[in-house]
Amino acid sequence: MASFTFINRLSLLILGFLVLSCTKDAKDSKAPLDTDLSLAGDVHKLEEESIRIFYMLEHLEQYQKVPSTTFPACASIIFDTVASNIKKITIDFGNGCKCDAIDGKNRKGKLEITWEGNYFQENGTRTIKSQNYFLTFGSKYYPVDIDFSIATNSYLQFSSSENITLYKTASDKITRTANKTYKWKKGKNTYTELYDDVIQVYGNGNGRNVDGKSFTTSVADNQSLVLDTGCKWLQSGILFLNPEDKNQRKIDYTGCDAYATVDIQGRVYTLNFMTLE
Repeated sequence: MASFTFINRLSLLILGFLVLSCTKDAKDSKAPLDTDLSLAGDVHKLEEESIRIFYMLEHLEQYQKVPSTTFPACASIIFDTVASNIKKITIDFGNGCKCDAIDGKNRKGKLEITWEGNYFQENGTRTIKSQNYFLTFGSKYYPVDIDFSIATNSYLQFSSSENITLYKTASDKITRTANKTYKWKKGKNTYTELYDDVIQVYGNGNGRNVDGKSFTTSVADNQSLVLDTGCKWLQSGILFLNPEDKNQRKIDYTGCDAYATVDIQGRVYTLNFMTLE
């Protein structure tokens, strides 16, 4: 009889465990999928514009000439000598200038680069700053604050400490600080030709989204983001995005088109750059 009672109790325990397990699985299966791509889109904007700015101003600094195929006629470019060993370049996009040869976006305001030392000289330094600078995504202009410090590590390799802020509204902004390495892989000897340059970029960053929540980004050397200037978008590379309160996003640039894939816990979504606002 005692044995029979023990078996009954054991059966009830097992049954109860199964019920609880099924209930938990049912709850888990009803949890909403993590499909939000808004931060991935915002980080893409920061990353792409950072690389474009590096390319535009480093291209001018290297040759100290205005490549006619690079900048539109509506952009005013001024070369200035601040001191015997310090020079400055200002790009003034005025009240609005469409940069077809760069990426097709409209820009307004100014970008300034000040540098000391030879472009190819190790430990040569430069700063890049913005003044009332705006950039379009979709049909809207967005204010962007730029403050970069760049040093030449070796021939055509540079380290960059970057602060960039994108204002989506007057009170909503996304900020990021990053330490990156730029490698100029192709096109260094043809300053008048825009479309033959290849730049590889990798490094780590951290920032805050429009809700004030933190995130980190990372790009490995062997998965570098690649800007081929014959393409209006980032051509390849993988960026890992880790938001404070969400799962990791793996952003994969897969070709010369306006799309990237975003992997969230094994589910793959498409990020369309043309629809980003």
